[in-house]
Amino acid sequence: MSETAFVSAGRTSARARHGAHWPVDLLAALLFLALGIGLVLHPYTVGRALPGDLGDSRFNLSLLEFFYRTLISALHGRPFSFVDAPFFYPWPRVTNFSDTFWGVAEIYALFRVLGMDPIASFQGWFLAGFALTYIAAFVSFRKLGLRSWGAAAGAFLFAFPLPMAAQFDHVQLVYRLWIPLALLALDRFLTRRNLRAGAACLLFVSLELAASIYLGLFLCLFLASYAVSLCLIGRNRLDPPGWAALRSAGVAGLAAAFIMLAAGLVIIALVGVPYLDVQSMYGFARSWHDVAQGLPRPASYLLAGASTQWPNLSNVFPVPSLVEQQIFPGLAAIIPFACFLLSKRARAHRPLAAPMLASVAILFVLTLDFDGHTLYRLIYLFPGFSAVRSVARIIFVMMLPLAVLLGMLIDDLTAVGPWRTPRGLAALALSALLVAECSLVGHDGSPPAAWRARLAAFEARLPGKLPPHAILAVATPSLGPGTDWSWILPMVDADLAAATLGVHTMNGYSGNYPPTWKTMTSCGDIADNIRAGRRFLAEHGLPPPRITPDRLVLIGFGPCDPIPLARDPPLDLGRTYHFAQGAPGNGFVADGFSHPESWGRWTDGRNAFLFFTLAPMRPRPISLAIEANPLSPRADRRQVATIFANGQLCGRLAVTRSHPRATVTCPAGALHAGDNALRLRIARPTRPIDLGFNADRRHLGLGLISLTLVPSG
Repeated sequence: MSETAFVSAGRTSARARHGAHWPVDLLAALLFLALGIGLVLHPYTVGRALPGDLGDSRFNLSLLEFFYRTLISALHGRPFSFVDAPFFYPWPRVTNFSDTFWGVAEIYALFRVLGMDPIASFQGWFLAGFALTYIAAFVSFRKLGLRSWGAAAGAFLFAFPLPMAAQFDHVQLVYRLWIPLALLALDRFLTRRNLRAGAACLLFVSLELAASIYLGLFLCLFLASYAVSLCLIGRNRLDPPGWAALRSAGVAGLAAAFIMLAAGLVIIALVGVPYLDVQSMYGFARSWHDVAQGLPRPASYLLAGASTQWPNLSNVFPVPSLVEQQIFPGLAAIIPFACFLLSKRARAHRPLAAPMLASVAILFVLTLDFDGHTLYRLIYLFPGFSAVRSVARIIFVMMLPLAVLLGMLIDDLTAVGPWRTPRGLAALALSALLVAECSLVGHDGSPPAAWRARLAAFEARLPGKLPPHAILAVATPSLGPGTDWSWILPMVDADLAAATLGVHTMNGYSGNYPPTWKTMTSCGDIADNIRAGRRFLAEHGLPPPRITPDRLVLIGFGPCDPIPLARDPPLDLGRTYHFAQGAPGNGFVADGFSHPESWGRWTDGRNAFLFFTLAPMRPRPISLAIEANPLSPRADRRQVATIFANGQLCGRLAVTRSHPRATVTCPAGALHAGDNALRLRIARPTRPIDLGFNADRRHLGLGLISLTLVPSG
């Protein structure tokens, strides 16, 4: 028999065996899935509780409901934009202050289309996430060579792990279904040079990024560690170098690979561009200190505070971000890891074991913080990872190789051979330990009645009929020590009401917050937020919102009309405004300026902003003249500023010590009647301490003395 015929016969025989085993597959898969849904998720399955508390979980529901309403608008041909969630109005692009969601919100929308209310749909969406993740893991493990029992037990460990019990409040972490599929595809690509598998791997990564930006980034880290592991200690599984397998893919295979590759790149763009846009627009960035607080410590892998089976060691091993650091994977995950680590014979029998062990080790070492020392500082430099705050969530990706090791150990224990009965009993005991560990947990949940009562109580405070395009503003206590919950609840009430009623709210709760946004405790705070949001839009060349008193629905403020307070001060053309302490020009000053001094005030940083209103006028060029003290390393202290009016370029002006006055002309229409924003982009902000003047560390540029706007032409 030729080699080709032999391979073909072997594959035919394997398919025949697989066809004969499908009832066993189905039975094993359904058994462990039923144990997960029925035991681990029991309170949520029977409807006694919803995952998490009245804070983060309801906020997640707000985004899911907003996605559903956005989808309905799109299907009916109405304007829609999922990036503009109805929170923090009028700030734009606030959906991407939080996790991705749009890659899994379709499941929630399906429940809504079937006629279920938002809370019931949220419950169904949550349970569906576990079921889909389990099914994806089971199918992937079977294709990686695990048998029915091992694949089912491994899928159970991956879908219902002990660390998840501490994260039921962060429901977006449930949807991990693309992680095992990405591993399978990468393994096929590296070991068989399968071009379609490589394209599928990219597609699965993009889909996980669309489900959760956190998990998607961690998946990239895991796949890189697995590829390195194969190259270092699993080279016997790699195909010899060459492109013969790629060339033999055929037209259909190449077309399928191209389609998957294109789809993956499009999804990555759809996920990444809005996040990069928001990061650039708002200047969001997490400091290394913030990120380091979320790194796992050695003790983190011993913490299982949610377990009722294992002792709570949180007081013994204090760590920062305690809730996030409860990442003990369970003894059922540690036993197979130790068995394959210590047994060379077991690793030789299972070629996949060594790369899985190495992948866990690499992720452990890369993300560990040991007494302030960590290699993650290198990962922090890569795009996207600097925004990841809770790196301890890497455990949800690390559970995948641990689950594969568990499945392989159970398969070995149940294989035909000597001592089959004792080994079978050991496999049964290990499976029982697995189910017990994941099931015996304290469930972080709240009754659905509390969710409904909270929403009903909020809606009862609203007028009988909301005005068209209503904007909610809810009075909220200031955030301070001991007031977290009293601050969070009304914020999330407003978020959820805005999503379910299809209106906007000036309140908000999310993973980030707009600059200069403030908690609204008074009518003046509403005005400040309107003015700050309008200024932010003007700074970025976006149209200002039309907020009128009839649109505002104020809750808890008493008699209040914030609109007059929200207007920027008027600027009279032809009048010279000074910026000395107490001078009228300081009323126009916003971000990017230092405190006023006896002669004027310095710009502080790269950008400085002035805001004002102009009276009605016909469009025409307007000349802008300034008098300023310059600061720069040059001998004449020459400093250059580029001037933008409402996002439109006016030109550049230069000021020196000998020529402190400069003029630039803004084109017709750049400045207009109503609200206006001027941005001064300083070419070389300079610290006086660097010039040897004094110990001043501010980044100064222009010391603005006066400003005059005069119609030109």
